[in-house]
Amino acid sequence: MRYCNEIQWQYSLAFPVQFSSVIVRNAVEADCEICLAQATFPAVPHPKTGSPTGAQNWRTQQNAMSFPRPQIAGEYFSARRVFADNAERKKLMPGKGHNIIVVGTSAGGMEALDDLIGQLSTDLPASIFIVQHMAPESTGEALLHRLRKHKSFGCQLAKNGQPFKPGRIYIAPPDNHLLVKKRTLLVTKGARENRSRPGIDPLFRSAAVTHGPSVVGVVLTGMLDDGTAGLIAIKRCGGVTVVQDPKEAAYPAMPQSALGNLKVDYCVPLSEMGGLLDKLTYERPRNHGAVPADVRTEAVIAERILSDVAQVNELGNQVPYNCPNCGGVLWEMDHPDVRRFRCHTGHSFTESALLTSQSENRGNTV
Repeated sequence: MRYCNEIQWQYSLAFPVQFSSVIVRNAVEADCEICLAQATFPAVPHPKTGSPTGAQNWRTQQNAMSFPRPQIAGEYFSARRVFADNAERKKLMPGKGHNIIVVGTSAGGMEALDDLIGQLSTDLPASIFIVQHMAPESTGEALLHRLRKHKSFGCQLAKNGQPFKPGRIYIAPPDNHLLVKKRTLLVTKGARENRSRPGIDPLFRSAAVTHGPSVVGVVLTGMLDDGTAGLIAIKRCGGVTVVQDPKEAAYPAMPQSALGNLKVDYCVPLSEMGGLLDKLTYERPRNHGAVPADVRTEAVIAERILSDVAQVNELGNQVPYNCPNCGGVLWEMDHPDVRRFRCHTGHSFTESALLTSQSENRGNTV
């Protein structure tokens, strides 16, 4: 990652730098434009021009000087920049912030989740919902044991009908989808999506439909592309999308798929994601209109054990392929962002998931 040379020079002189409402814990990694707009720097000679430099005259100099900005999906936010204290944070966020955080991960996810949860503030004013792909016969105890060491979050397997509250972590049970309603959780045996149950897309979609702009969707390390369609749904409903930088992910396919199919709001290293999520919980959600009809229909399908032909007909057109899970007819969905398929029983596939399933089925019949 490259950072503004001006920033590095200024911060080497005074560390940490006191902002008007922010303390930069690691100033070198601060976002250039935001920092320079808000900071009060000491009047010291510039290493190139020799003239006094500070926030007071930065805007007059920026046209004469060119500095590289991070080349990253969405606007980069350095999570090492944190608010001075809780009272200061609440002044910056007078209303309700992003209070629903949904996280999806697969291969390599246990270590990534442990790292991420360890970074979060213990008074985080948001509920956290996690889908970690796991075998149907698993008990989920390995992940629970790993995350329960972060005791302040009361990590637990989600239960059907359970009310949720801020500052708690709810994990999708093995072989069940986890869906978020207005105040309670729905745990179902609905059809697999992208070959998985629990699936990331159903969780993300349910949160987007019910909580709209208040949702933050996070995709971490994993294989294939579960979570991409879910992030698109969150984005279309006004929420915030975050992915782990695929360059450092143990399995980069899931984050890379998200970056390749939508304009992600934040792509950050895992080490900076906790601070970013903490910041977002105190940021006012953007205004947004009605939930798109197709997103709402898919959310309704996920809540049922079976869907029906009429519902799937609303989403796309029949194609001459069969569902690799049940053998039923498939519909290709009218989706401009990512190619997806559904059958009338509720199974859902991205193109890559469908090809993988069909290849496995052919291998089993040979």
